[in-house]
Amino acid sequence: MAAPAAVPERGPAPVPPRLLSRLEPELQGEIQSLSVRDHYVAVSTTGGTGTLLMRFADALDELGDVEGLRIHRSHWVARRAVVRVEREPGKMFLRLDDGRKLPVSRSYRDEVLALGLEVIESKDTAQGGVPNRTAHASAAMRPANTVSVQGNPPV
Repeated sequence: MAAPAAVPERGPAPVPPRLLSRLEPELQGEIQSLSVRDHYVAVSTTGGTGTLLMRFADALDELGDVEGLRIHRSHWVARRAVVRVEREPGKMFLRLDDGRKLPVSRSYRDEVLALGLEVIESKDTAQGGVPNRTAHASAAMRPANTVSVQGNPPV
């Protein structure tokens, strides 16, 4: 008679971040990002986005073991949600897997680049940061006979 196969020992189930317990149950997915505006923190998860009235520092403390980094004074992202780095002249952004684009401030750029992510340069700018195309109002948008009202006396 063969001995039963050894069952791998399971460790304790991972504890969800305390921040998730503040959200409505339908929003309690994997955390993708935190963004702050005024006194509110927008918590984006795979289930949607919820808004909490709390300090940003307290929200960051309640993330627990979620791997991520602060990229701006107003933004934190989960590492697993980041797809790539996008650069424009003088600006850097992170593209997330849900399509959102969040700014990276200068003080956090080195940390972001150290992740080794793909960096995409903006295609809308020419060398030196000058736009490739200049927007001009079409002739149809310009009125043919415009009159200045500055010279007319009040009625």
